[in-house]
Amino acid sequence: MSFTLLFNMKKTSLLIFLILIANINSFAQLILSPNLVQNPSFELYDTCPDHMSQICRAYPWTDCLGCNGSSDYFNSCNNSVMTSTFFNIQYPRTGNGEALIHTYSSSIGSNKREYIMGKLNNSLIHNKRYCGEFYTSLYDYCLNAISNFGMYFSIDTVLQNNGNCLNYLQPQIENANGIITDTLIWVKVRGTFIASGS
Repeated sequence: MSFTLLFNMKKTSLLIFLILIANINSFAQLILSPNLVQNPSFELYDTCPDHMSQICRAYPWTDCLGCNGSSDYFNSCNNSVMTSTFFNIQYPRTGNGEALIHTYSSSIGSNKREYIMGKLNNSLIHNKRYCGEFYTSLYDYCLNAISNFGMYFSIDTVLQNNGNCLNYLQPQIENANGIITDTLIWVKVRGTFIASGS
């Protein structure tokens, strides 16, 4: 079981910081249920990131091009001037790790979007209600902000071979907070859904 963060946007030049939180739980046992997301706040890594486009160092996280994409991973194990100055990084909401993705950038390429994927510890149970949430923060120097993004759960990994967007997928959890423009505070995006399969 894996899930993918999906984004839709019709504006330009946007970077969003994003952190997944340890809460993919059964709604009925929200307080008592274990988190199903592996490495939910990007704390664990096989090698400390030393450059951009290294989300795959925070296993089992990957991008939708099978680690050939450009989704970024930052961790305080490397406090290089290049990454912290260039991105004016929002400190992680918890711990030491965070991911950075482009949700849309016409200046970099035609309809460029980045996604990240992670694995769940267990399969979901058919007809059971689950809760998912993540936190996001807008990059300081963005010209625009978005509202249409969410989390998509699937049995199989969702890869894109030709760089096409994954806009055809309908996320089970979507942002309902309107356009998120906060660059100082992490904004929670949360929702529930009933699993249609495993």
